[in-house]
Amino acid sequence: MDLHRAINDIAAGLAETDIAGARAYRLDDRDRQRVAAFMRGLNRTAPLKFNHPGLATNAMRDGPRLIIQNDLGTTDAHVLIVQIEGQDDAPRLSVLHSDIHRQRLEFFQNRLPALTWTQSSRQLPGSEQGQFTLATGILQAADLPALDAALETLGASLVFLIDWNKARKSLRHFVSGPAAVALLHWAADHEYGHRAYLEAGGETMIGDLLDTVSQLTGGSYGTMQRALGQDGTMAFLREALRTSSEALRNGQSPPAIRDMLQAELMTRVASMADRILDDAIDHAALILDLGSLVHAALLGNVPDLLAAAARAQR
Repeated sequence: MDLHRAINDIAAGLAETDIAGARAYRLDDRDRQRVAAFMRGLNRTAPLKFNHPGLATNAMRDGPRLIIQNDLGTTDAHVLIVQIEGQDDAPRLSVLHSDIHRQRLEFFQNRLPALTWTQSSRQLPGSEQGQFTLATGILQAADLPALDAALETLGASLVFLIDWNKARKSLRHFVSGPAAVALLHWAADHEYGHRAYLEAGGETMIGDLLDTVSQLTGGSYGTMQRALGQDGTMAFLREALRTSSEALRNGQSPPAIRDMLQAELMTRVASMADRILDDAIDHAALILDLGSLVHAALLGNVPDLLAAAARAQR
């Protein structure tokens, strides 16, 4: 990894040109079009990383291959290298991606279903993690427009890997592991991301909101699912991801985000209480109806007892 970073520094120093933010050298016109497609996607979503480092891109030609490499961050063995060959007749895209978190790697692969993936585990000497997974994705594109579309999708997906595991662990305070991953996919699908949610306070903010709403309403919820139910919790967390992203990108502060989400949680808790009350009223009406039926039967005012019994059972 030290050698890898040293080579990156040399590559950046050799850059001859800048293509939408990518430092590049030895590229021809076709190479520039491919790099521009990759950077189109990356630049569209890169603001979602906010102040986090990462996503610096180098591009170079090495013999028959165009190589695009992205700095995903500072984590050991978290590397992305893109290779493109055969731009004349059979364009081929290869993506090499290594990660210490297998779940994050699987998340990334699911973002790119058009690629065929293989993976293997490797040891990482001198690191606390000890092991990482290396994945290779291959796409034999039908033509150059299809290749450019895949490169744009690839570039747009990278920001959602930054602090992914931290966000997953944060969301797991409120929902199951698979549900947390589903929330991260939803945030990526809608290009909200999860970094704003973490910037706004993550699980600490949500926990404080639940405590505040409990005090204001006189309830004692304990957990988000007790306050809103499973579906309601998922809906509120989606709203937290969306609101945090949009507000932070619009220049609003974390305290302002907290106020908006407090109002949202208050509304949802009140709505949940109203639904419970509606169920209780319906239940009371059924008990009254059943009691009236029994009373009439005891007084001999029910002509068909079997039909009345069937109705009571229903």
